[in-house]
Amino acid sequence: MKLRGTATDKLADVIQMLQLVHRTGLLRVQRAVDNAVEEGAMTFQDGQVMDAHAGSVQGSDAYKKLMTWTTCHFVFEALPSAAFPSPASSPVPSARPATGSVTKPLPAYTREPPVAYSGVPYRVWQVEEVLPDFQRLGLSRVHRQLFLLIDGRRSVYELMNLIRRHPQEVSAMLADLEYAGLIKQ
Repeated sequence: MKLRGTATDKLADVIQMLQLVHRTGLLRVQRAVDNAVEEGAMTFQDGQVMDAHAGSVQGSDAYKKLMTWTTCHFVFEALPSAAFPSPASSPVPSARPATGSVTKPLPAYTREPPVAYSGVPYRVWQVEEVLPDFQRLGLSRVHRQLFLLIDGRRSVYELMNLIRRHPQEVSAMLADLEYAGLIKQ
């Protein structure tokens, strides 16, 4: 069987991005293992992982397994949020039929507490007014670089691409800048 989809070297980055931008849909993944193809899937609702499977493994164990995948291929099939019933009113939708489905969102993969930034951040202060204070505020050069890229038009996704940092790093830096009172979203 031929692998299909977009290639990635780290599936955890793809999952983090889908969580960060609050996507809803089905992520299907495949990888080659010993001349065979291993498959898995994750269901997302507004960035929350609702269900996962990897081979015969289901739920949070499958989530943990998929987070360790390196070289693989993926396809994300977006669905409108309305396609899923609310968790309070019915069982959580499954990526595939299962004997027991997950009844609450799986934990997001994070090194720090998750910070939701899905909008377009904007500066509260003019660049020339605040740049001399970056060192005093304990902010790094990378924070300053990110601050300079924030223009009120670029999305968080665009900022991540421009700064070439992992989603969690950018999210944490945006939280630092907002805590320092330099940006809002």
